Amino acid sequence: QLESNLPKLELLADGSIFSRGDITKRDVFLLTFRLDGSAKPVTALRLEILPDERLPAGGPGRAFYEGRKGDFFLSEVTAEVDGKPAQFIAASHSYGKISIGSGNANAENVFDGDGSTGWSTSGREGEAHQLVLNFAKPVAASGELKLEFVFERHFAASLGRFRLSATSVSGNTNAKEMSVELEALLTRDSKSWTETERSTVKRYFLNVTPELAEARKPIDELRRSLPKFPTTMVMQERQADNPRKTFRHHRGEYLQTRDEVTPGVPEIFSSLEKNEPTDRLAFARWIVSDRNPLVGRVTVNRAWRALFGSGLMRTSGDFGTQSDPPTHPELLDWLACKFVDQGWSMKTLHRLIVTSATYRQSSRMTPKLLRRDPKNRLLARGPRVRVEAEMIRDIMLKASGLLSTKVGGPSVYPPQPATVTSLAYGNTKWTPSAGEDRYRRSLYTFSKRTAPFNAYLIFDAPTGENCIARRDNSNTPLQALTLLNDEMFLEMARSLAKRAVMQKPATAEQRATFIFRRFLTRPPTERELERILSFMQSQKDRLKNNELDPAIICKDKQATPELAVWVLIARAVMNLDETITKQ
Repeated sequence: QLESNLPKLELLADGSIFSRGDITKRDVFLLTFRLDGSAKPVTALRLEILPDERLPAGGPGRAFYEGRKGDFFLSEVTAEVDGKPAQFIAASHSYGKISIGSGNANAENVFDGDGSTGWSTSGREGEAHQLVLNFAKPVAASGELKLEFVFERHFAASLGRFRLSATSVSGNTNAKEMSVELEALLTRDSKSWTETERSTVKRYFLNVTPELAEARKPIDELRRSLPKFPTTMVMQERQADNPRKTFRHHRGEYLQTRDEVTPGVPEIFSSLEKNEPTDRLAFARWIVSDRNPLVGRVTVNRAWRALFGSGLMRTSGDFGTQSDPPTHPELLDWLACKFVDQGWSMKTLHRLIVTSATYRQSSRMTPKLLRRDPKNRLLARGPRVRVEAEMIRDIMLKASGLLSTKVGGPSVYPPQPATVTSLAYGNTKWTPSAGEDRYRRSLYTFSKRTAPFNAYLIFDAPTGENCIARRDNSNTPLQALTLLNDEMFLEMARSLAKRAVMQKPATAEQRATFIFRRFLTRPPTERELERILSFMQSQKDRLKNNELDPAIICKDKQATPELAVWVLIARAVMNLDETITKQ
């Protein structure tokens, strides 16, 4: 019989016990065994603590939020036989160490009557260890044996997986470093070993024999240098027989628990199947079922908004009776049905919209269209909208030839003023990344909620403090000043200017056209090229009169006036409205 104060103890097929569910800072495991009287008196107990990939750091403990992940702290072990105490006199362990605080991890601590002392195997998480407890007097192998394990610490640290076994060998028994499986193998005649078993014994010998200690050092060093696999937290459904109790908190105070409540689904969703459980999974299934048409409509509308700048409905999530009706209800319904029928594929939906005649219309505004449909609600022209903040940076990186297409990996730190994070919580230092990481796609930019990336925030990117379905879209002088003067964008302008100058032989017209096409993906008109060349001449005159310093413009003491001119041209073209506008 397995009991505990809160965790759910589960007996596994190999005889081990697994703890799941919630834990506390004082967990008590009560294990009751029926002794049938057919065996010899029990002289000692062995507790095996076992690793398990379901536990933090592989276990064997369940410590996670405080203390060392995967750690445990066994404070006390007591035993009773038919209601009478059974004393322990000697104990041993294969390994012991305390992670936090002073004191030792001696095996005898678990029956010294002091809850502040105990046994732990901190520092060797993910490994199996043993604790052996010898009885003062042999325990008769009949009646009822009760064992109580107390895990008491200033943080929750009970065992996650363990196994118990007993022996009738006379005299004190000691814990062993080798695994129980290997120990059982060594008790057999070696002639009966299989090739796999013989290889297991040989590997163990090579790993523990003192004669090979020096030879093992470089191998151990390589093992320690191996990078750890990245992990992430996930959610898992609790077992049906071990639900977490939920209560109504009186006046919202978390210590004032009153009425116990059970999972349920609002009565408005009464179209649930008769035998379907009333939990969040059932609700989620209802949301994407044929009985609810809203998910397809909302998803399609948001995709339309992302591509056209405004949706078929003005709102992003409010499709109620008090919201504005859609401008094209039949189109919205058709797209929603098509979206569901094609397997909820966002890629298929995007392809359907961008290949339509509506999307591929010219975005040019005429006086007539301006009078009839100033906000393009009737879709008489193609979309024209400023692209999002992250896209602006990616466009500039691609145009300048600096964009890294590397996929995956940790977040990176593009250049930005150090003052952005200096006043944020924790006084975080922003050290710009070097090499390829400096030019990774904006998707990989490190995000700090209390200090959002400066250039993104200026172009209406969210701060991360709230979950939003729709971004604002503003046009401010600060945006133009950022494209003109932010060091991150100036670095891109310098890179493109160098590429333009390196094209030889090349005329000024060819270099101007090269820069223009890199940003706007089209050649300049005669009028536009004429204005660029006029701007180039005016900047040459300023450099010649020492009004501008090439070293400052190019951030290079050896920079020439010619290179500085093209940096200024790239900087100006970068700041054109058309460069950051989808049209």
